[in-house]
Amino acid sequence: MKKAMPILFILGFLGLILQVAVNVFVTEKTSEYALKTSDNSYKITEHMEVINNVSYYDIGITDKDGVFYSLFVEEDFNKQTEVIRDIKTFKSNNLSCIFPIYRRNETGNVTCLYNDEAVSYSYLKQIKNTDIDSIITKLKNDKYSHNSWDRKDVSKNKLYNEGREIEVYQENIIKDYIFLIWRYKGLYILKSDESLIKDYLDEDIYDNTLSAIAGRYYVTADRRKLDSSVSSFYYYNTKDLGKGEIIMDEATSNDIYFNGVYEEKIYMTDIKNKKQYTIDPAREKAEVVGNEADGFINVVNDKKKKVSASEFLKEKVYFNAVEVDKKLTQKYGDKIEVKKDRDFYYFKTTDGKIYMAHEDKPDKAELLFKLDKVTEWKVKNGDLLLASGNTIYFYSEHEGLLPIAYNKELSYNNKNIIDFWKM
Repeated sequence: MKKAMPILFILGFLGLILQVAVNVFVTEKTSEYALKTSDNSYKITEHMEVINNVSYYDIGITDKDGVFYSLFVEEDFNKQTEVIRDIKTFKSNNLSCIFPIYRRNETGNVTCLYNDEAVSYSYLKQIKNTDIDSIITKLKNDKYSHNSWDRKDVSKNKLYNEGREIEVYQENIIKDYIFLIWRYKGLYILKSDESLIKDYLDEDIYDNTLSAIAGRYYVTADRRKLDSSVSSFYYYNTKDLGKGEIIMDEATSNDIYFNGVYEEKIYMTDIKNKKQYTIDPAREKAEVVGNEADGFINVVNDKKKKVSASEFLKEKVYFNAVEVDKKLTQKYGDKIEVKKDRDFYYFKTTDGKIYMAHEDKPDKAELLFKLDKVTEWKVKNGDLLLASGNTIYFYSEHEGLLPIAYNKELSYNNKNIIDFWKM
């Protein structure tokens, strides 16, 4: 026994080193496993991906009858897979739900099928489904909870300056998020501790197509007219509340547009001059990265690729453009508006329904919620920000659907007016 102790110690030490190596170097893992519960059995596929030090789990669950559930989880499980330890099942009339229990007894929200269609808890509450209320009551009695289950209506507070105002649902502003609303000279900055107005321009800019968020910096081209050139950019640090200016070495033509943001740099193409730039607010620098001789940069599936000038300049190029899967259009129509985020498609139908579907099962989408008159929407790491009429909504798996602001100007100016980022 005494001889075995050093060996056991060495093995334990090597195991610890291996676990540390996994935590440091592994950024993506996939696993498949089976889970048997008291009333069902499941086949589970998990894909874990680390983005900006945050672990995201995209999970597909198929029960013994072939019924498929899709969900994703943002949780720190020490980069381990096979994270589901148990699944509770509920059925009531035409509603069936599962409630997974993860490592460390962590839980999320229910995942449900209503009339054989995958739907979220938020949508069931929107349609005033009573069966979901009884299911949630049972889970509460078992001491489980979720942020969206006890959501209450909250009052609005006015945010006013220089003749313009919005109304903010301050109690609905989630911690660690910063929500941004354009106000022509600057921004309404909505944070959980305090919402602020920060103007950093001398004159109004009504067309906001040449603004973008790069990391914590909100960047705006100094262009007063749609047909003018650009020689500088203003930026505002939406976390630390500082501002600055980026001066270009030469002015652009009047035919420019933003390709997108990659690694916290904004990429911009000057069509007439056949040049591509990066605008880096952290370094206060703008530089040429593409031209007719060397080619241009596109970002496809979150990876940079070099493209010839002849191909790139045929039409406007936007990063991570989505190729719509035929299964989506066959089932939901060819007029859907689609965005891609990690391994999921998010799409909006003409009647305002917002869906999420895993790329491996695009015809098995989950109906998240329904909003009328959606004019703008953005998706980042599973979180959604939307303008519906004059109201701005936020949706996440952790919080469900909640209004965060009311802005009457959205009735006539709603292009690139809202944005957000997570600290």
